[in-house]
Amino acid sequence: MQRPRPSRKFTRLVLALRLAWLLPVTLLGLHYSFRNLHELSRQMFMHHDSWASLANPLVGAAAGGALLFFTWRIWRKTWLIMTDRLYPEKAALTWQIVWLILLVILPYWIYRG
Repeated sequence: MQRPRPSRKFTRLVLALRLAWLLPVTLLGLHYSFRNLHELSRQMFMHHDSWASLANPLVGAAAGGALLFFTWRIWRKTWLIMTDRLYPEKAALTWQIVWLILLVILPYWIYRG
């Protein structure tokens, strides 16, 4: 048996909260990935340093790529919710609030960590 469709108001609220954290996290992931790829190319082609100096930019680029892959999956699910092919769960509102709180912590963790 299929669950009843949630109200439009609930769906719009979930989408608004989802876009409020997803857009900045995507931009943050792009910036972090490109910054680490730039650092990696600088280390490889300009400085010709040791392999140990490449570890930090490599790990950073991989982490940025993983974040972008994760956000791409969430963008896809957001599109399915927007086109009414998927309905948000009851706990979706709580999860969006948790993600907004993490959005406040994430830049500090990435850039000061």
